[in-house]
Amino acid sequence: MLVPIALLLGLALFWAVLVASSRRLDLTRYGLHVKPPILRIEIPQLFRLSHRLGASRAGRVIGDIAIAMGIGQMLLASYTVITDVLELFVGRPRLTFLPLIPGVTFDLDQVPYILLAVAVILVSHELAHGCILLAEGVPVKSIGVFLALAIPGGYIEHSEEDFKRRPPSSRLRVLSVGSMANLLVSLGGLLLFDLLVSLRGPFRTLFGTGPLIGALTALYWIVGLSLGTALVNMLPIYPFDGALVLQVIVEGYGERARKMVKYVLSAVFILILSIDIMTGLGVFLRWV
Repeated sequence: MLVPIALLLGLALFWAVLVASSRRLDLTRYGLHVKPPILRIEIPQLFRLSHRLGASRAGRVIGDIAIAMGIGQMLLASYTVITDVLELFVGRPRLTFLPLIPGVTFDLDQVPYILLAVAVILVSHELAHGCILLAEGVPVKSIGVFLALAIPGGYIEHSEEDFKRRPPSSRLRVLSVGSMANLLVSLGGLLLFDLLVSLRGPFRTLFGTGPLIGALTALYWIVGLSLGTALVNMLPIYPFDGALVLQVIVEGYGERARKMVKYVLSAVFILILSIDIMTGLGVFLRWV
């Protein structure tokens, strides 16, 4: 009980100091934009990198691959959460998606590794979106991350009107590529994890046991959270990318079809995902 209270007090102190500082100092000079409860952080290095990569001729090819992978991820994620709920009704609850609750589902000494994993997820996701936006000729104004109270996220400031005028194939490339990037990061992290395990003897000799454990722990969280993001983000839940992709696919059937995805299908999958997460939490708590 003390851990959640301490975290809430720490969060309140953080926001109090941040708001007070924003009133006395021009934090925008450092890329910080404070509008409680949102903190937006511009990352100019990411902006410049996206422009360099977005100029590549391979952008549209990568985007086409992302469309196919994104639809596959949507189907896999939807199948997973639906079958999880069906398994619950026949008395075989499964642990697939687990919420991150400090002091409950992870110890506080894991926080640095989780923050590193979240940073990798956000940077890879938004960088991928930015590159394909530029490859499709949509101007990008800034790229960065944000904090909504305690929930982190990424953002891209781009010309919304230009994006809406692009053909469906262009918009599908942009919307699909973020989750593909997360999936590739997860696979790359898994390969690196296996490599470190296979070379643990020489690695331990050169750097010691502590760095080896730290590297493996960081990769564990990067792999798991990146994979979870790649799947959950492609569920047809608005405003996740999966729902936006599905809206583009059905837009030929009229505005009613788009609203069905945005409201009805989203509500159904929010319910299914919520049941799945609570079931996973219950299974986890019984194990521990």
